[in-house]
Amino acid sequence: MPVYPLSLARLARAVETRGDQVRQFDLLVHGNHQLPGVLQEYQPNLVALSLRNLDNLDTTAYRSYLSSYREIMNIICSHTQAPVVLGGSGFSLLPHELLQRLDGNLGVIGPGEGALSAILQALDEGASSFPQILNGTEYNDGAFQSRHEPELVEYYWRFGGMIGLQTKRGCPRHCSYCTYPLIDGNRTRYAEIPALVEEIELLVRKMGVTYFYFVDSVFNQDREHELAFAEEILRRDLAIRWCAFFAPSGLDREYLKVLKKSGLTHVEFGTEAMCDRMLSSYKKGFNTAEVVHNSSLANELGLHVCHYLLFGGPGEAPDTVRETLTHARKLSDCVFFPFVGVRIYPGTDVYLQALNENQVQVDSDYFAPIFYNPEGFAREAIWEMLRRETEGLTNWLFPSKYEDISRILKRLRQRGLKGPLWEYLLQN
Repeated sequence: MPVYPLSLARLARAVETRGDQVRQFDLLVHGNHQLPGVLQEYQPNLVALSLRNLDNLDTTAYRSYLSSYREIMNIICSHTQAPVVLGGSGFSLLPHELLQRLDGNLGVIGPGEGALSAILQALDEGASSFPQILNGTEYNDGAFQSRHEPELVEYYWRFGGMIGLQTKRGCPRHCSYCTYPLIDGNRTRYAEIPALVEEIELLVRKMGVTYFYFVDSVFNQDREHELAFAEEILRRDLAIRWCAFFAPSGLDREYLKVLKKSGLTHVEFGTEAMCDRMLSSYKKGFNTAEVVHNSSLANELGLHVCHYLLFGGPGEAPDTVRETLTHARKLSDCVFFPFVGVRIYPGTDVYLQALNENQVQVDSDYFAPIFYNPEGFAREAIWEMLRRETEGLTNWLFPSKYEDISRILKRLRQRGLKGPLWEYLLQN
């Protein structure tokens, strides 16, 4: 589904706060064909290009986006002499390599608002030297303030069915495969609740948005902050619904009841496994008993629940897969999104383990995705085991079904339904 580009709104606000003019251009909304005309008309003195993903993350039908990014860069460089700053979550994973391959002038790792403002200030002052790549976590002023472009909001509200916002940035967890701490930092920074809810109110009152996805790496990090956020929504009498990504630990009935009253309808758990051996391997910080308890609790309260499961990490074996499947079958009211293959990114614990096991080298090409290989258990064998063991279960949604899923979701959105909508897939 199309994902609202929250970074554009935040970068625009940061630039405008400096007193500069800014134009938001979204290639999904406006199309590549309009970019030359906009560049010639607007005559920017700086172009900031955000790259969200390196590829489609699908081990069964891999597709790289590098050639698409080159095409965009060619258009930009053919129609303006302005320097190009590369950033975004995709760029932040392989910044030096992408800057070289795409011939960018500058790059920003992680949050862009403060770093982009620093770049503009340096240009204003005619700085003769400046770091080619900046770490955005060192320039983090101005986060959580946004200038939402009505045309973009309308597009994503219509075709995506929800608008993404963020209540906190950064992730202090230590999951062995995860890149969130590399992108956003491992120190949590919280949005000011009155300002955030005011932003929600503006989107509700002026743009008709009623469903939000809070894109925090993990929503449930600070109980008091999250309850205060929910209570402010209730105090302002905002009739919204929302979804977020949760860790299946540290939840309780009263906490979830307040969140539900404020509009929470869907809980997406970043579970990865329901086997203590694999949860320990992934350094998830919770156990299977907690997963089952918290998932069941959310279901009891009438919330829609899904679990993302990740197979193929260090220590994966037929018995660990079987154990996850055994516990998952007990959770009949949930949707499961299984993925096979732990992508290796430099800077993660899985990368260090793979390096020690000679599965990768420091100078390996990480644009061609490299996946961890558990000893004696090939990814194809894991896929086959999952398909065989879940045959006839409609709540397991494999990547091979994504084209059909996309068509179903499109029809549902044409009927005006909003939100993630994965609960409807069980009925199709």
